[in-house]
Amino acid sequence: MSYEQKIKVMQVLRFFTDKLTGDECAIAWNGTEEICITEDEAYDIMAIEQAKQDAYELRCKIES
Repeated sequence: MSYEQKIKVMQVLRFFTDKLTGDECAIAWNGTEEICITEDEAYDIMAIEQAKQDAYELRCKIES
């Protein structure tokens, strides 16, 4: 499964700073469990979600 396919099925739940390493991380739901991902991966997921929402709203606006 490609990176793009993996992030399509995830939902970002929260961000946090790893106290051991100082890295910015996020918790995401992949459909079956919560997993820890990097901050960059989380922002990629959120950008895809926003693009889908924008496309939906545009379709609704055009149809009305």
